[in-house]
Amino acid sequence: MSGTTDPSVLKAAREKCYQVGRVSRHITRSFEGACKPSWVKHFDTLHDKRQRLARTLQTNISRTAASAKEDGAADLSYDAELSPEELQLMAAMGIPMGFDTTQGKHIDDDGANAGAVKIKSTRRTRQYMNRRRTNEKISG
Repeated sequence: MSGTTDPSVLKAAREKCYQVGRVSRHITRSFEGACKPSWVKHFDTLHDKRQRLARTLQTNISRTAASAKEDGAADLSYDAELSPEELQLMAAMGIPMGFDTTQGKHIDDDGANAGAVKIKSTRRTRQYMNRRRTNEKISG
């Protein structure tokens, strides 16, 4: 019996895996898939979930990239619509024309470069009790 399986053994195994007399959509699955150990089924389920998550992430990334390309074209057209007077006004008001990092760049503004270190000073205690004039009435 090389490579063949006794039909009675397969029938007994199928009856063990499936409830006899119950019609189910799962009966169409293969015998090997139905009788896997529970840890293998759990691993397969996790693997399928990870594959679905990877596909979802990939589609979200591609959608984001496509929308970023469209938004970039829209931003360029928005900048082109501004008049030079409006651009000067925005610069005078301090509205940024573009967003860029200042990391590693020198900035001439002293307010932006001002750094301060908080020096921890020792506390000086004050006497609150037994002071003069604490019990006097305030005239008023």
